[in-house]
Amino acid sequence: RILNPNPANPQENRSVLHRLLIPQREPAWFSLSLGAITLIALIVRVLLIRQPVQYDEAYTFIHYASKSFTTILANYSAPNNHIFHTILVALTYRLLGASPWLLRLPAFVAGVLTVPAGYLAARRFFTPHQALAAAAALAVTPVLIEYSANGRGYTLVTLFALLLANFAGLLAEKQTASALIAYGLTAALGFYTIPIFLYPMA
Repeated sequence: RILNPNPANPQENRSVLHRLLIPQREPAWFSLSLGAITLIALIVRVLLIRQPVQYDEAYTFIHYASKSFTTILANYSAPNNHIFHTILVALTYRLLGASPWLLRLPAFVAGVLTVPAGYLAARRFFTPHQALAAAAALAVTPVLIEYSANGRGYTLVTLFALLLANFAGLLAEKQTASALIAYGLTAALGFYTIPIFLYPMA
């Protein structure tokens, strides 16, 4: 039922996503507040996305993302190759071009998504007000803003770690097939990005 959903029953599919991504039903103003916080996160990150290219992200593009996918997948001669992130950069480069802000797009999108992901993870364990405070902290934390405008895989690791915490909280309540699959896929993508995902996984 999870791997092969029935298109004739969209309500059931929505129910699965609801269980995975929406810990509790909240008043509408919580969603509006989270949307406003996420918008602030997007704006402060956009302000940095055209900053000068830094050494590590230039090295990543020159030695990995601009090469063939075979090289990306097989060459881990230096830890600069955050493989899943590099794949996303390579796809962006081939489809949209090589402007610095485009090469930062995967990290940027992941950085913005950490805000709602942080809300979901915090809401799984705490009150809605505390979850909004967590989202607000993620939105304005300087190091997270900086890495969202840097073409590296660290914001992806942060995003996957927050999603993993959400799914872990769900599994602590009840072990369902959908939650186990979501947990496993998230963990796999985290490790495929950077091996230091061992820390949030643990």
